[in-house]
Amino acid sequence: MHRTWRRNPFRCAILPILLLAVACDGKRVSGPDCSRDFLLEGFPIHALERHSVGGENRPAVEISDTPVRFTARCGGLLRFAVAPKDPDQPTSVEITVRAASTRSDEPIVVDGVGPGEEWREVTLETVITPGTEITFSTPDSAPPAWLADPIVEPTRSADPRLVVVVLIDTLRVDHTSLGDHELPTSPELAELARESLVFRRAYSTSSWTRPAVASLLTSLPPEEHRVWQRNERLRQRVVTWPEIARQHGFQTVAIVTNPNILPVWGFAQGFSRFIDLDSRDWAQSSDARSVFAEATRILSQERTPLFLYIHLMDPHNPYDPPVDSARALFPDYSPDSPGREPLLDDPKNVQHMRRRYDGEIRHVDSALGTFVDDLKARGLFEASILVVVSDHGEEFLDHGGFYHGGTLYEEQLRIPLLIKPPDGRAKATEVDAMVSIVDALPTAAGFLGWDAPPGSRGQDLRGVARGMERGREVVFAQLKEKQSTSWAVITDREKLIETTGRNGSSRLFDLEADPGEKSPLNDPGRKASLLRLLEMRLAEGKLGWRLKLCGGSTKTRMTLRISGISGAPVAVDLEEEDSLSVADQTVVFTSVLDPRTEEIEFLGERVNTLVRDQEILRFEADFPELELLAFTGARPKLGVGLEARPLSKLRLLPERWTRPPYEAPRCPQEDDEPRILVWHVADPGEAETASPDSEVLERMRALGYVE
Repeated sequence: MHRTWRRNPFRCAILPILLLAVACDGKRVSGPDCSRDFLLEGFPIHALERHSVGGENRPAVEISDTPVRFTARCGGLLRFAVAPKDPDQPTSVEITVRAASTRSDEPIVVDGVGPGEEWREVTLETVITPGTEITFSTPDSAPPAWLADPIVEPTRSADPRLVVVVLIDTLRVDHTSLGDHELPTSPELAELARESLVFRRAYSTSSWTRPAVASLLTSLPPEEHRVWQRNERLRQRVVTWPEIARQHGFQTVAIVTNPNILPVWGFAQGFSRFIDLDSRDWAQSSDARSVFAEATRILSQERTPLFLYIHLMDPHNPYDPPVDSARALFPDYSPDSPGREPLLDDPKNVQHMRRRYDGEIRHVDSALGTFVDDLKARGLFEASILVVVSDHGEEFLDHGGFYHGGTLYEEQLRIPLLIKPPDGRAKATEVDAMVSIVDALPTAAGFLGWDAPPGSRGQDLRGVARGMERGREVVFAQLKEKQSTSWAVITDREKLIETTGRNGSSRLFDLEADPGEKSPLNDPGRKASLLRLLEMRLAEGKLGWRLKLCGGSTKTRMTLRISGISGAPVAVDLEEEDSLSVADQTVVFTSVLDPRTEEIEFLGERVNTLVRDQEILRFEADFPELELLAFTGARPKLGVGLEARPLSKLRLLPERWTRPPYEAPRCPQEDDEPRILVWHVADPGEAETASPDSEVLERMRALGYVE
């Protein structure tokens, strides 16, 4: 099986590899940047909590008459927020700042902390120097308090970088200018596209919010981040992009209105401030203008560098567009018109549903334009990276239903994806290659020189946008329900929707000839080809050993022997020149890795790109022995967990070679020599579940997520 690798001459300098250290029952991530010092990063994880005050959730630690101490790594001003642990008992907080050269200092007392509905923000005028000891406590016998995310940051921001991720929930791409909608629903998005990379064939990983947003924030598919079903939450062990941003000194803030991605579901992970805006009045539909107003407030409070996630809900049902927005498209629109809720047997009602939905899009688009204008007025737009994306689409009887989260057809999976690079690095660049929502933040990170989280499945799309690399050859999406699981396997032209369990089915479509997916094909050969791609994907997460052979820049033939196996090995997509034989618990695998050159279009010209080969073998064994029997061409090297080294014979030990499924190694892009990658897949563990309180359940019920 061939995959495209290419040296990227535009690759940014790679920052040092991110260090991951596990402390107690969770993870600790440390980074190289000292522009901001997040003091809680060095605090024992078992003592940390995420605490909400007035709808704003922050990482916090309890302080009382027993002091809590930190040592500043960076210099600057000390900022923190406090709230009483008992909201009915106001308290005070005492801070002692002791530099290395100072024997003692008088404590600073913050009186009258709470009760209140918001965190109390405090910035000390004392300039902190590196090595300063900072002590927090409550004086005398005052009630305990919460100390939220104390930060030492520069007195003046010299780093203008800003990453803004705007997710417009339930935005179907063919109802926008990016999908050539016949109505002017999104003129502001079209204007932003003039300075952006626009990906015209972007797919979500699922057709409902929670798994899709988990994929956006982790660059992992649902079967790896394990947020599949309605009661599942994002696991603490998975590294998120907000955590990566914090490693590089970015303040991280989320503003959300969807109850599917609240802290109870694990989505506050990595955010210094997680603002549940809709909790203030959840019974009302969220308004994009009020959400962007909150974002503008954050821009006034927080210094750059800043990572800001904004989750908008306007296009989500029920469809209640502001009258002026709807009348910009339909002059005869009335808020009393039908279509707020579906009526299956009333075509006129469905027509009005679409009108209302388009009015919601026009409204959120107008609010986005105002926000972009504000960024320009603040002088933040040029240096910013702006990502506009959706989590899924919406159905209006395209396949006999309404809303989303029920099928994997195009109207529910295709999403808009627009990325505005910093400093005018793109001018109206449209990309027709297939991409996934998992690719959005790796591309933004590429402009910043950040490494991806461990095991990231995302692709940096800058090379794709320049025509130097291909997009995805295949895109997968999943939908797991109580009694069935559906998969979509999508290639450049074909699509397979495979459903197992109750009411299982298998439907194949030619997307070029039948873009509306109305006429399933009866073609066993083409279906079998897509099923093999799905089997390869599912095999990656199964327990056992993996052997991946990575081809070099020239043709290589190698024969390997693996002794001590149990059962039959599984080779993924053997080619004609490959062979596999098994006898007496021993497998002999011969593979021919033959690169080829293909022409692609780049800047209006045809250029050559190198397509290298790779093979994968899966097998069961306790302590297998791997031996290289013969090879022609360059001598392959062994990698994974060790530096690449020549291979002759090696005993494989599970405890040394085990990796979680989402940390499966990849063939190196910058190596001309063939490589043998071997690892053992560990049990990923059960998915984590959560039990939301009655208020969250009621909010979810109002949006149709709970029966």
